[in-house]
Amino acid sequence: MFTSKGALAALALAASVSAAAVSDAAAAAATIEKLRLAPVSADRINILNTDDQFVFDFFSPNTPASKGAGGRIITANAATFPAVVGQGSAMAVGILDPCSMNTPHTHPRATEIQISVNTTYRTGMIAENGARFVTNRLSPGQMTVFPQGSIHFEFNDGCSPAMFVAAFNSEDPGVMSIAQRFLGLPPDVVAATLGDLGVEEVVGIEKHIPDNVAVATDECLKRCGLHRPEQPTTQRQPKVPGNTAGSESGSGSNDGKKQGGGYDSGKKQGDNDGKKSGGYGSNDGKKGGDNNGGYNNNGGHGAGKTHTIQVGANGLTFTPSNITADIGDVVIFEFHPKNHTVTQSSFAEPCKPLAQTSANGVAGFKSGFVPVAPNATAPFPTFNITIKDLEPIWGYCGQQGPPVHCTEGMVFSINSKEDTPKTFAAFQALAKKGKVASSAAPSASGYAKVAAALASDSDDNSNGGSSKPSPALIALIAINGTLLIGLIAMSVLYIRKRRAAARVSRHRQLYTSIGANGEEIFVAPEKPEGSRRSSPSGVPRSVRAAPQENEEDEVRHGLTHGPYYDPHEAKGYHDRE
Repeated sequence: MFTSKGALAALALAASVSAAAVSDAAAAAATIEKLRLAPVSADRINILNTDDQFVFDFFSPNTPASKGAGGRIITANAATFPAVVGQGSAMAVGILDPCSMNTPHTHPRATEIQISVNTTYRTGMIAENGARFVTNRLSPGQMTVFPQGSIHFEFNDGCSPAMFVAAFNSEDPGVMSIAQRFLGLPPDVVAATLGDLGVEEVVGIEKHIPDNVAVATDECLKRCGLHRPEQPTTQRQPKVPGNTAGSESGSGSNDGKKQGGGYDSGKKQGDNDGKKSGGYGSNDGKKGGDNNGGYNNNGGHGAGKTHTIQVGANGLTFTPSNITADIGDVVIFEFHPKNHTVTQSSFAEPCKPLAQTSANGVAGFKSGFVPVAPNATAPFPTFNITIKDLEPIWGYCGQQGPPVHCTEGMVFSINSKEDTPKTFAAFQALAKKGKVASSAAPSASGYAKVAAALASDSDDNSNGGSSKPSPALIALIAINGTLLIGLIAMSVLYIRKRRAAARVSRHRQLYTSIGANGEEIFVAPEKPEGSRRSSPSGVPRSVRAAPQENEEDEVRHGLTHGPYYDPHEAKGYHDRE
């Protein structure tokens, strides 16, 4: 029974935790103030008196991040990484889930240079009034620039997660989300700006602005076989007397409890009190998914049970590897160190993505690689799916290693029919036999198949940091090498044939003459002195080629400059006969 004494103890604990957080924040602020007041750079180095203060971990679950239903943005700036104070630089890493978008925003104090890391996504920018709209598709290794103050966005319209890295020329670049800030102006001002849309309509729209990173278009979701989750709306502009409609009067609608945005008399619901609907955000460490691929997340919505499968927590395994789930249940894949994927496959091809084997075009789900630091602690990144039917679901880890995780038995099943030959044990046995996506040697038409596999399967394209090439890449290189050698051989034969034909043509033109009686005769060329090919009688070949009845008669060969030796022939050519 929870006694008053226990309640007092709990309150005391909460107060101590809160005081510790305030103390930490105050200490961080004091450190930053010292860094800003330091007269020389050497003093700033000495203020940060431990080496680890110069390291920022973008992938640590404890690193602050801006999160939405579609991913997260982690920024190393003066507030989160004091080592950049006075350096005029900052950096951010964005992780965009399939069909998600870093919504339109600006950086008021910095120009951004951005590079795509692992896949292709779409960008767009408007720099200012009068400037044209600029849009591009950034492939891995490509970079773009967003000038200071420009409105820009990143849209991952693919079916696998995307990651980008952004650098800024300010330690405090700032960010302003356009939708939240614009619709956070007084509703009548917004309504008039939009052509007198209506204050009530503006208020209704503002309530539903999703947090960044947001889930994107229905077209993309349908193409990738995904479902739109509920999205948190906690990043909206706080209401004050100056920017509220008449029905909101500073404390929010619905008796001061604004349902969609979590505002309750100016207090954001769900940031710290653990009551945020949908299981997004902090929620006392009980994440319904930080949406690292959790685009089917229904955790916390009251729709069925929740099942958790740990990925890599006990070596190269899914724990548990085989579960039973009902329609509407949510399966949460919890990623542990180091770098794994959750990829749907088929029973017949355990280590090949379902998108490559499905006869009816089913794409299947795929988390992409989710790196987790070796020393990471809970909460871990997650990837969620919702069970739609009771058909068996088969899947594997797409890490190519070495070793290849799938062929090591790192597979899982959901609702496998254990009373049939297609059991989980049989599925795992097939995986261990080495049915990897690109292990089969290509047939006559295999070149296109291998190329398509390399282009379409991110699990086979990337090994999450290993430098060992995949079997598909080796096969493709071998095929290209064979084709190149064959092409070179055919070119050599063709050139030799053309040279031989040209030689015959030159001989006919140069060595055809007119005899004494007007007939055409062939006049053999006279070799230069020193040639091994000489006349047995010592008579020049040109004379032997056209013998005369009377030795005193002039030899007529039709060439005004005498016996001819073809200068086009390589030296010693006739000597080879």
